[in-house]
Amino acid sequence: MTGDSYQLTFQKENNPWYFSGLLPIFILSSILYLYIVFGLTIDWHLWFVPFIFMAEVYRISFSTISFVCSMTTQYPKFREIKKNSLVDVLIPTLSESKSIVDATARGALAIRGVNKVFILDDGNRSEIRELAEELGAIYLARQSSLHAKAGNMNFGLISSKAEFIVCLDADHIPNPEFVERTAGYFDDPKLGFIQTPQSFYNTESIQHRYVKDHSLWNEQTMFYESIQPAKNAFNAAFFCGSSAILRREALDSVGGFATGTATEDIHTSVRLHSKGWKSLFINERLAFGLAPEDLKEYHKQRSRWGAGSLGLLFRTWDSPLIIKNLSFMQRLGYINSTLAYMQGHFKLFYYLLPIYLIFFPIKSLSFPFMSYVVIYLPYLLFTFWITKVYSRDTYHPLFNEQYNIANIFSNIVALKGIWKVQKKFSVAIKTKRSKENSFVFSALLAIAVFMMLAEIYGLFIFIRVMHLNLATLLNSSLSIGLFWNTANLIVFSSFLRFLVVFNSGKTQNRSREIVGAHLPTNEGVPQYPFSLIEN
Repeated sequence: MTGDSYQLTFQKENNPWYFSGLLPIFILSSILYLYIVFGLTIDWHLWFVPFIFMAEVYRISFSTISFVCSMTTQYPKFREIKKNSLVDVLIPTLSESKSIVDATARGALAIRGVNKVFILDDGNRSEIRELAEELGAIYLARQSSLHAKAGNMNFGLISSKAEFIVCLDADHIPNPEFVERTAGYFDDPKLGFIQTPQSFYNTESIQHRYVKDHSLWNEQTMFYESIQPAKNAFNAAFFCGSSAILRREALDSVGGFATGTATEDIHTSVRLHSKGWKSLFINERLAFGLAPEDLKEYHKQRSRWGAGSLGLLFRTWDSPLIIKNLSFMQRLGYINSTLAYMQGHFKLFYYLLPIYLIFFPIKSLSFPFMSYVVIYLPYLLFTFWITKVYSRDTYHPLFNEQYNIANIFSNIVALKGIWKVQKKFSVAIKTKRSKENSFVFSALLAIAVFMMLAEIYGLFIFIRVMHLNLATLLNSSLSIGLFWNTANLIVFSSFLRFLVVFNSGKTQNRSREIVGAHLPTNEGVPQYPFSLIEN
């Protein structure tokens, strides 16, 4: 089969018989819930009700779009390389340590089928230059750091003449068969890029948790094992900045890596899809990197991601809201992924509102507590279940909610991306766990203290009054406030407890064993620098 006639072919995942019926049931139950609560019973004169309505509409809309985009998970049928092509590797670096860059460069040079490896040093450091010369990589340093990582990558493109470009962050070590497992798909002349999962070898990082049957589960597992494969169904898989291979012709058609936002990866994806290029996600772990080690660095990374995504959505002409030539599903997928960074604002509101309802109770509600529980709890549990089903069991209700808590303040900080471009970026320090004294931890602790005070006060009032008139008490906002504050306090406390244990360094380091089980047996696999992440 020639390159001109070959097209990507996929194997669809088999879903349960009831799978397709869950979405319409969710939509209908959500509409019914909104109608009963906000159309028939709730007191609209209360100041907080419009905010609750906005938060619920956002949550339901976001969930609905997510489910629509996750209807069909499909994986490409493997295609072997039919012809040899020039492939170069770009490794952008700014302030990462020499040992980290060394491991990545050695891994890149060990990739079978690679022509040249470029180390792009925006830090202009002599030790990195010497490392490149020692290993046989090409060292490039520019005179300015304009456009940050995207500018650095575009600077590297000038010196590369290869037909395909492998992009690796400075801490992502590739496997030797990276090109062998990806290049064959490019026989489809319309394929612009391939993204592989971003996996991590520091499995004791802040974003890794123990989940049965998911030994490498982390906060991004649902994205890489459910959301990205589902995007294959409508040609909307994202370029994620690392562990990817791109066609040079496609990059040239959009002027290289996109500048103007803090997230050049999704920005470049939008431009490539708008130009008619295809994308592909293959669910093979072909590189392992470093995840942010602690909450401080996690917050820094997610703030940048959020600022770039919201800036792309609301400030640029490449916004998926207005850019031309995207399909409906591509547009929907991009809008959903960028709007995800608005969740933190609504989460904060939901965690603070019960505290207000306890300290400033409304004596009589038109919507009694028991009616609320009977209507909302089954609906909430159904939402958890359908999310778990559509995520192919990668969604963990408790852990995912804990990371929603962790992202509250990064989402708030990310709002700055709407009105200005972040011109300077700092690299997350991923190899040293520091004592947790960050603003984020202090702010979360303060919220938990307010929750605890509200809980004590609310229980005191409830016990003191319930023997006088329990019916009236259950009809007040105090009952609803106590109910949700108790639930919130349990989740909040569980996350803070995890942070305390995590910060103590008492978690068992399982990195070597777990990652080793997922590495290929081929000779030449670079040694993963586990010593860098030991506490």
